[in-house]
Amino acid sequence: MTKKTYDAFISYSSMDKELAVRMCEVLEDAGIFCWIAPRNIIPGKDYGASIIQAIETSRLLIVIYSSHSNASPQVLREVERAVSKKVPVIPFRVEDVRMSRSFEYFLSNHHWIDAFSPPIEKHLAFLIESVHSYLDKNGDTVAPKISPEPEPSPAILVQPRRKILPRALVAVAVVCLCVLGYVLLRGVPTSGVVSRDLAAIVAQLHQNRIERAEELLAQLDAASPLYSLAHAALDPQDANVVKANQVVSELRSKEPELGAFPLVLQAQAALKKGELDKAVALFRDALNAKDIPAWQKADCYYGLGMIDNERKKYDDAVRSFDLALQNDAAFYKATVARGLALEGLGKPQEAVKEYQTALALQKGDPIVRTLAARAQQSADAEAKNRSDERIRTLTRELIEQAKVPKPAPAGDGWTSKPLSAALLDFGSKGEFATQPGEDVFLFELFRSNLAASSRVRLVERELLENVLQELKLGSSELADKEQALRVGRILSARVLLTGTVLRHAGQMQISLRAIDTETTRVVASLAQVATPQTAVTIIEKLSREIDIALRATYPLRGVVQSVQDGEAMLNIGRDVGVAPGLKLRTIGKDASATVFTVTRVEESGSAAGNSDPASPLKPGLRLEENAS
Repeated sequence: MTKKTYDAFISYSSMDKELAVRMCEVLEDAGIFCWIAPRNIIPGKDYGASIIQAIETSRLLIVIYSSHSNASPQVLREVERAVSKKVPVIPFRVEDVRMSRSFEYFLSNHHWIDAFSPPIEKHLAFLIESVHSYLDKNGDTVAPKISPEPEPSPAILVQPRRKILPRALVAVAVVCLCVLGYVLLRGVPTSGVVSRDLAAIVAQLHQNRIERAEELLAQLDAASPLYSLAHAALDPQDANVVKANQVVSELRSKEPELGAFPLVLQAQAALKKGELDKAVALFRDALNAKDIPAWQKADCYYGLGMIDNERKKYDDAVRSFDLALQNDAAFYKATVARGLALEGLGKPQEAVKEYQTALALQKGDPIVRTLAARAQQSADAEAKNRSDERIRTLTRELIEQAKVPKPAPAGDGWTSKPLSAALLDFGSKGEFATQPGEDVFLFELFRSNLAASSRVRLVERELLENVLQELKLGSSELADKEQALRVGRILSARVLLTGTVLRHAGQMQISLRAIDTETTRVVASLAQVATPQTAVTIIEKLSREIDIALRATYPLRGVVQSVQDGEAMLNIGRDVGVAPGLKLRTIGKDASATVFTVTRVEESGSAAGNSDPASPLKPGLRLEENAS
C-alpha cells in the first residue's frame, strides 16, 4: 500500500486559484495537511509526475468544481487519476453548471458539497467537518489534530521530554496572576509579584502570542517597574535594557529571581544586533547566576541554540533547544528552531515532526507551514534517492565536465534554449530575524513564484545540494561571486539567482540579483524595503519584476518551420516557455513588422497566427518575443 503523506490534494483550475489558496489555508488551520500546486511542486521535477505522486500519496482529493474546472483537461486528468487509484474524491461545487460527460462519468455517484450561496466560509467549515469525518473513520490524519478552540492548549502534545501543565492548573495560575497584577497596579508592595507577572508575560512571548503580550503590557501603568521590564522583554533595544537594569537594581532585595534578568536582556539585545560572541558570553553568565528561574533559563538556551544554528553547529543547537524546552515545554520558537537544526543535520523527517508539533501549538503559521512542506519534500526526495543513483551520477558527471572547456552549443544560433537558473539560498545580514525560519519562508515563497514562470527552469534542489556538498561549499563560500558563478556553470545554468535579507531597526531590505554565468554580467538587480507585515507582498512583487527582467534579457526566439492552413508552425514549444497568447514579431531586414500570436503549444513546437494576413508568410522567418 502506498504511504499516505498528505491528508488532501486540492484540484482546481488556475482561474479559481484565489479560492483554492483560501481553502488550503482554512484546511491546514484545522490540522488537515494539504498538497496544492504550485506550492508543493519541487523545482526541476516533472510537473505531471509530481501531480501523480501527490495524488497517490494523498488520503483524498478535493476538486473545486466550477465552469472553469469543468472545461479544464488538467483537472479532469487529476480526478481520473484519483478515481483510478481509489483515492476518494470530494467535489466542492462553487457554480451551478452542468457537468461535462467526462466529469459525469467520474463524479456522478459522489457526494457533493454545494457552495453556491455566500458566505464561502460556512461551506469551508462544512468541508472541514466532512474531511475530518472521513479521516476519523479511515485512520489518523497526517498532520496532528488541532482543537477548534481559538486558544489551543499545549497539553494536546505530550512528549516524553516536555511536561505540560494541566489546563485546570493553567486556569488557576491565570486567575492568581490577575489578582497579583491587580495588587501590583494598586501599588501595594508584594514580594515576588513583579517576577511572577513578568514570567506570565514572557510565557506569552515563548508561545509566540505577541499580540497578547502587547495587550498585557498596554494594561500596565507606564511608570510601574513591571512595565519597564516587560517592555524590555518585548523589545530588547539598548535604551529599554538600561531602564530595566535600573529597575532590577531597585527591586533586588524583594525580587531575587530578577538577579540574572539584566544579563538575559543584554544577551538578547546583543543577539538581535548580530553580536554573537558577546551574546554567548552574556547568556552563559546568566546561566551561571544564582537562583535563575526556569523561564530565564529557557531564554538563555534558546538564544545559544539560535547562535549555534547560525554557525552551523547543529548538534549543539539541538542540545540547546532541548534544554530550552525542558525549562518551558510550550516554547514555540524553540520547537521551530529545533526543526531547523534537524534539517541542518540532514534529518528532514524528524524536522517534519517538530514543525507539526509547532503547528498544533499555533494554528496556521505560514512560516512553519512552509518549513513543514519543504522538510517533507526533502524527506520524500531523500527516501527516493537512496535507491536512485541518478542525482549522484549526474553530480559527478557535471563536476567532471566542468574541468574541460565546453564546446559551442549545438543549434542555429537563434532559436531559444530552455532558460535554466540556479537559485541559491538567501543570505542574511544585520539583525537577527524575530521568527526562526523567516528567511527560509521568504526564500521558498520566491522560489515557488519563480517556479510558476513558464520561461524559467530552476535547477533541481537535490542536484544543487549534491553539487555544493561534493565541492564542500557552504553559505560563506558562496558569498564569493566567483565561487557562486562556478557552481552555476557546473550546473549548466545560464542564470545564477542570489538574494540577501538585511535587517535593521524593525525593517528588512530584500535584495535580488540575476547574473549571467557566461558573461558574468548582472542582468537584474532589485531591492525593496519591507516590514515583517509587508514582506510577502514585496517578495511577490520582486518575483514578478525578476521574471520580467529575465524575459527582457532573454526573449524567446524561434523560426517558422512550415506554414499550414495559414498558420506558422514554429520550432519552439513548451520546453522553452512558450504559452498560448505569446506574441512574437518578425526580425530581419527582409521581414515586415508583423506580430504573431501563439494559438497552440506542444512540447517542442507551436502554432501562431499572423496579425496581418496580407503580409508574406514563409518558412525560415525569424521571430522574437514582442516585449511590448
